Amino acid sequence: MRFMRNESVRWAAGTAFAAALGLGAGLASGEAKAWSLEEAAAPYAGTSLNIICQAYTPCYAIEGLTPEFTEITGIEVNFELTDLDTAGKKGMTDVITGGGFYDIIEVQGFTNALWTIQELSEPYDAYYNDSALRDPGFSIDDIIPALNDMNCIYQGKQVCMPKEYFVSFAVMRKDIIADAGERAAFSAKYGYDLPPANDVVTVDTWEQWGDMAEFFTRDAGETLAGNTLESDFYGISVSFKRYLTVWYDWMEAMTAMGGEMFDSDYNLTINSPEGVAALDFMRAMTAYAPPSYGEYTWDEQYSDFCNGNTFSGWAWADVAFYLQIEEDCPASAHNTTHFLYPGEHLSIPYANTWTIPSTSTKKEAAYLWVQWTTSYETQMKATKDGWLPNRRDVLADPKWQEDHHTASWTTVHLEALDNGYLGKIHKHPGSQALLDMMVEELSAAIHSDDSSQIILDKIQEQAAEFITKE
Repeated sequence: MRFMRNESVRWAAGTAFAAALGLGAGLASGEAKAWSLEEAAAPYAGTSLNIICQAYTPCYAIEGLTPEFTEITGIEVNFELTDLDTAGKKGMTDVITGGGFYDIIEVQGFTNALWTIQELSEPYDAYYNDSALRDPGFSIDDIIPALNDMNCIYQGKQVCMPKEYFVSFAVMRKDIIADAGERAAFSAKYGYDLPPANDVVTVDTWEQWGDMAEFFTRDAGETLAGNTLESDFYGISVSFKRYLTVWYDWMEAMTAMGGEMFDSDYNLTINSPEGVAALDFMRAMTAYAPPSYGEYTWDEQYSDFCNGNTFSGWAWADVAFYLQIEEDCPASAHNTTHFLYPGEHLSIPYANTWTIPSTSTKKEAAYLWVQWTTSYETQMKATKDGWLPNRRDVLADPKWQEDHHTASWTTVHLEALDNGYLGKIHKHPGSQALLDMMVEELSAAIHSDDSSQIILDKIQEQAAEFITKE
């Protein structure tokens, strides 16, 4: 299994970074012109591009398809696959030091403002205004609008290209909640029924999820769904390692409850009732989580669920694909239920973004590759291997419902998109510095006797150093 979000190598590269590459604000679909990728790329044939991106399904999928781009264009593409934090910070180090090694860098979309303000990324105008480079068949309107707006529009300008569309959601074991004995016992104890054993369900309250986590935590020797456990089984996985995961999990819980870190005027609301409730939930769930939760990132969450050690947990679409692979994950394949987080069911429309750094000497070729990844044809081919399409026309294609690797997570993503469940992170140049600080403080919460309110009051006070009125 390629559970590789987190690596031991860490890069310290400044306090904030944002995304920049843009694709096509103002481009018109129009009628097709006499344009071809082969002809557009002819001046750059024989060159090579260096890309650094996250070692997860989207990058693996597009890496596997890229030889088709090379065959058409003669442009070689070299991939460096690493964890998400390293990709952005190592890429930024290259730009700051003038290295010029990377031509495309994967960067978290909500952190793109600093890249733009500090001119670390390449402005997009020169490319989408160049008829020799621009594919007239592509329009920025093809990209999910809320996704593009949150991740790649800054100060009214198109500053980057959304690499993919993903929201966070939760997973739990469908085969366990389908067991008649477990259902009867749960109803008797809590006074209400477990969700139906469907691929996608609704869980209304955080208390319900907490009840399920408590109920399905069992010791070795006890029975679960009619089977005697050979090892301890846990109702939920919680991540408190000093890594990005702890912030993302808190952020998703807080957002689903109706909160936000700061509003559009940059008024901080980290210590809101929703923020406190989210941290309270995460801390309370440690009672039902594997005891090594202090060292948990995405990788451990997924591997434990895959291996049948946990009942539920936070999840993302780029791992949901893996969890359905029978050879790697026999416990979760065909046995996973997905749900948007309880409460308001809101989730952030995240995109990591393709950024062309200002130090690249092959910007035109880099642009052509990114434009190619955004085409309908490319995304239809890549999605079957784990790509997360940023176009609704690809995401909603009926063929994904025919494949258990894609059916559930595409349904959850469309549910969030079409039912108004998308939240937003307002972009600010200090967002990366805020993220780094919050990772530190949130991960320390499990070692503190202070209340979640006190902890978040402290974080709110520190946040004022990074999030100022623009």
